[in-house]
Amino acid sequence: MDARDWEQVESGEVATYGAKGGRRREAAETQRSFMPPAEYVGTFVRAAAATHPCHRIGGDFFDYFDTGWEFHVLLGDVCGKGTAAALQAALVQGVLAAELETGAGPATVVAQLNRTLCRRGTAERFVTLFYGVMTRDDRFTYCNAGHCRPMLVTQSSVRRLSVGGLPPGLFGQAQYQEESLDLDPGDTLVVFSDGIPEATNCDQEFGDARIQQIVTAHSGGTVAAIVERLMSGARDFTNGRQRDDMTVLVARYLA
Repeated sequence: MDARDWEQVESGEVATYGAKGGRRREAAETQRSFMPPAEYVGTFVRAAAATHPCHRIGGDFFDYFDTGWEFHVLLGDVCGKGTAAALQAALVQGVLAAELETGAGPATVVAQLNRTLCRRGTAERFVTLFYGVMTRDDRFTYCNAGHCRPMLVTQSSVRRLSVGGLPPGLFGQAQYQEESLDLDPGDTLVVFSDGIPEATNCDQEFGDARIQQIVTAHSGGTVAAIVERLMSGARDFTNGRQRDDMTVLVARYLA
């Protein structure tokens, strides 16, 4: 599918065909195939995620994978919506896939992504990104590159994760940092795109306070239940007038 095809998909110019619908559905299914299953059960982590684009396709993406010793989580949000954002998201996912093979830490991976995007001159399509790694020895290391601050929910507190740097794709010389934290069994990571807190109803936003209320109220439930509550809460709040892509990823450390 070339760029013109994607433009037609987004604008609705193409006619549907076949029993399974048209090219718009095909594009959405292709984009979704780039992401992992909605739920994951590992030896030391449980994870779940969901995404709902504003249009048929969009610029949000998520990923997680288990190496046996490490569990990696990523959630990104490309500036914009629709076709152009979806194409940029595919580019970012490809670059990240290559960088993750190096075994470098989160800050190094994000820095290399930033350099690659800046070389391609994609400043108008920058991306916010959260990348973290849980390990079996009770450690969590992350880099937050301009993304909404995720929540790390423990038995005693809700910690916001902000260490990192600027969104990749803006400035080639940007510097990135990472933070390492200790984990206890049951600690739960909640990551979301800005379509969740910025979901609007008239002149009100869904906001971080509602997110935290839902997360803490359901912290004893499954990770899939937390994802569903956040997604449905934000979408219901808009009364069906969703204006941005929405994505949530939840991962619970089990030790």
